[in-house]
Amino acid sequence: MGNVVPHRFVMLRMHDGSTHRFDRRPEKRTKDHDPGYNLFGLMLNHAVNCEDSYIANMNRYLLKEIKKVTFCEIELFFDPEQADLVTVISACFGISQNRVAEKYTFLKHNCFFFSWTILMVVSRHFLPYKFPSYTPLKELFDSKVDHLTTFIVKLAIDVFLDLVIETVIIIRNNLGDMSLTKRLLPDRALRLLWRRLAIMRLNLGLRRRLVVQVRRQLDERLAPIHQTIMAMGDIPDWLNKNLWIEEESGTIDPTLRAAINELKWEAVIDAISSGFKDLSSERVDLENVQLKKSILGKRFAQFTAVWKAALPDGMNAVKNAASELELEIRDEEAFDKCWTAAQDAAFNTAKTVVEATNVQVGNAQREVVWAKIFDIWPECWKETRGVVEPKSLAALNDIVDEVVRAGRDAVIQGLKKHSDGTLNVCLLKVRQFFGASSSSR
Repeated sequence: MGNVVPHRFVMLRMHDGSTHRFDRRPEKRTKDHDPGYNLFGLMLNHAVNCEDSYIANMNRYLLKEIKKVTFCEIELFFDPEQADLVTVISACFGISQNRVAEKYTFLKHNCFFFSWTILMVVSRHFLPYKFPSYTPLKELFDSKVDHLTTFIVKLAIDVFLDLVIETVIIIRNNLGDMSLTKRLLPDRALRLLWRRLAIMRLNLGLRRRLVVQVRRQLDERLAPIHQTIMAMGDIPDWLNKNLWIEEESGTIDPTLRAAINELKWEAVIDAISSGFKDLSSERVDLENVQLKKSILGKRFAQFTAVWKAALPDGMNAVKNAASELELEIRDEEAFDKCWTAAQDAAFNTAKTVVEATNVQVGNAQREVVWAKIFDIWPECWKETRGVVEPKSLAALNDIVDEVVRAGRDAVIQGLKKHSDGTLNVCLLKVRQFFGASSSSR
């Protein structure tokens, strides 16, 4: 590759003695000395039409002039049977067909980009991608589990808080004059208060337990993903026909997504329900519920007991429902089954706890409030669903996308690192050698 500062171009010397030059510049008009582009816009990296050109069979006089003003920056050597002009022309054609690279940009898709891409494609033609073995690919994928765990936990907590907070607010608002807190705290203030309390709870160990459960689920369920990746043996051949491996996810992503979709509901819900079901240090005994003393009074203690019992039971019902879902079920249908299961389980548990503790509270007005809550329960859950369902499905899709991205990155890194050959290369600087005979990918 030739260099005339600050310009790069490719020189191809064939074994028959002929020399060809390949170059890229912004397109120029041939009349009126008009460059054909706005120079200021070009400096701001605006895309303009480019002039990808070549000079075939350069004569010795032109070669002599070029040598006076340029120097060779990198040189690749191929055996006679490897040298092929068509390979270089194919690389140029591939660049011209790329929707981004077909245009010239001053800072990115310029002569440097053009020259290095040709060298990369030609090198890859003679050292094609090879699919690595199972162990290094598994290690690459497993190295991303910590990131996936953090990502899933954050989304799970956000959706969980929305579920709890919106349910409480909607029930409170539907109680009308029976709700004292509605007059004291507007919705915005109550959301802020509950989130603050939830953050305190998370810092006291809930987040750690959720991380443990999500990590366990990922470790246990990655085997099908690993097997899916190893079955992609034809990916190297497909990638060798494209310019840049990072941009080519059309084969990798759908295959991974199909494998993940088969287990996403059960895996994610199992992890989240397992992490949230132990929200209290002591499990509520539904047959003999005893309210703990609270400085906020017996009514608050009763509310706490209901929450500690109903929420884990609702989560466990979701887990059971998810384990029975069909593989081809639509996300909306899966959510409906899980939501219905959670609603029924939480309702039954809450009603059982209230009936078992009303005598301990000894407040007739409080019994009327709970009766009203159970009466409006279905409508409140229906209203809550309208808030939570879109966020839940969006979070689930985000999780799938992140796992797909992790799998794709593992494949790409594995392909890049796996090499079983070398090219004879010389790197030069101002006509001086400073390295030789290194592998190139």
